Amino acid sequence: RHHFRFIVSPEDGPEMADLKPFVRDLVGQMEEDLGTRLDWVAAVHDDTAHPHAHIVIRGRRDDGRDLVMPRAYIAHGIRDRAEALVTLELGPETLLEAQRKLAREAGAHRLTRLDRFLLRQAGPDRTFALAASGPRYRAVHAARLKTLGRLGLAEKQRAGVWQLSDRMEQTLRDLGERGDIIRAMNRAIAGREGRRFDADAILDRGDPDGRPVTGAVLASGMRGEGHDRPYVILDGMDGRAVYAEVADTQLASDLAPGMIVTLAPASTAPRPADHVIAQVADANGGVYSAGLHQQADPAASPAFITAHIRRLEALRRAGYAARSPDATWTVGAGYLERAQAYQRAMASRQPLMMQIDSRLDLNAQTRAIGVTWIDQGEQASGPAYGFAGEIEAARRIRRAFLVEIGVLSDAGQAIGNAARSKLREMDLDAAGAALAQQ
Repeated sequence: RHHFRFIVSPEDGPEMADLKPFVRDLVGQMEEDLGTRLDWVAAVHDDTAHPHAHIVIRGRRDDGRDLVMPRAYIAHGIRDRAEALVTLELGPETLLEAQRKLAREAGAHRLTRLDRFLLRQAGPDRTFALAASGPRYRAVHAARLKTLGRLGLAEKQRAGVWQLSDRMEQTLRDLGERGDIIRAMNRAIAGREGRRFDADAILDRGDPDGRPVTGAVLASGMRGEGHDRPYVILDGMDGRAVYAEVADTQLASDLAPGMIVTLAPASTAPRPADHVIAQVADANGGVYSAGLHQQADPAASPAFITAHIRRLEALRRAGYAARSPDATWTVGAGYLERAQAYQRAMASRQPLMMQIDSRLDLNAQTRAIGVTWIDQGEQASGPAYGFAGEIEAARRIRRAFLVEIGVLSDAGQAIGNAARSKLREMDLDAAGAALAQQ
C-alpha cells in the first residue's frame, strides 16, 4: 500500500571506510526500534562529493500489518540513530571540528546547513538579522551572507541586517548539482587525450532550437534526489564532452560506454493531428467537432477522432484553443502557429530525446560483418580532432578489413552503396547460417 524512501548522507561520509555496513547497522537499529523485521533495499553512491545511500523500506510489518512509523521518528529518530553510528565509527566530533566544517560551508556554492538556518530565522519577509545568531556562530553566518551577496542571493539592508533572495534555495541547489555534474564529467574524460568541456557542456533542454549532438557514450546513470533522472555524458565529434538529461529511462539504462548516440531537443513542429484539425476547421468556418471530422473523413474511427479531441483539450488547458458548450471547438486562423507555440513551450520543459545510432563501439565496428554506423558517414574534409579523429582512424581500419574480405578492391576506395549492399547480403547469409545451425 505504501513504502518509505529516504537518503542517508553522513557529513563525514568520505572518511568512513564503507557505507554499506553502516546502512545495514542503521536498518537493524530501526528494526529494533519498530519491533519488526523490515523488507528493504538500498544503493550506495560514491559518484558525488558526498557519498550517500538511497533506502527504500516496504510499508509492511513481518506479521502482514501495515508498517507505520511515527512522524517524529521519521523526522528525528532515524537521524539520531545514524549520528550515533557515525560517532561510534569516527569518534565524537570536537567543537573545533564542528566550527571548521561550518567555516568551510561559508564559501560553498551549494545549499548548506548555514543556509537552512538563515532561511528558518528569516521568516516570511526573508529578512535575517545577525542578532539572531549566537556569539559562537555570528562570524560564520556573516561570512556566509557575504558569499550569498557575491552570488546575488542576499542584499545587505543595513548593519547586521540582510534581505535573502526568493530564489536563494533553488539557485543554491542548482549550483550544487552543477558542481556534481562537472565532477562527473572530469571523471568521464580522465585519460582521454585532447578532450575538454566548456561553459556549454551541459546541454540546455530548454532551448528548442538547439542542434542535435552525436557522440560516443562516456558515462551514463541516474541523478537527482530521487535518483530518477537519467543522464548521459557524450564524447562529442568536436572533441568536447557534453552532459545531458534524457527522456527515456529504459533506453538510458541500456547504454554502455562506446555506444554511438544522438541527442536532440524535442520536436517543436505541429503534430500530424494539428494539421488534420486545421483542415477540418478551415472547411467549416474555423470550427472543429467530432461530427465535422467524421463528415470530412468517414473512414476515421472513433478512437482516432477522440485522439484529436484530447489534443485540443491539451491546448485548451494551456490557453491555445477554446471549447464551446455545444462540444464544438473554435479553432480560427493561425491554429498551426498556436500549436507550434504550444510545442515550443512543452519542449522547453522536456528532457532531450535520445537515439541509439550504434550499439557497437568503434573498435567492434571495424571488423563487423554487415553495415555499421561508420560505413554510412562521410569522410571529414579537414583535420579531425577528438572523437572525430578516432572515427577517421576506425574508417581506415574498416576499409582495410573490407578489402580483406573482398567487399572493396582498394583500401582508398569509399564505402559506397554497392559495398553496403554486399555487406547486407553477407550479414543475412551469416544470420541464416547461424539460425540453421541452431
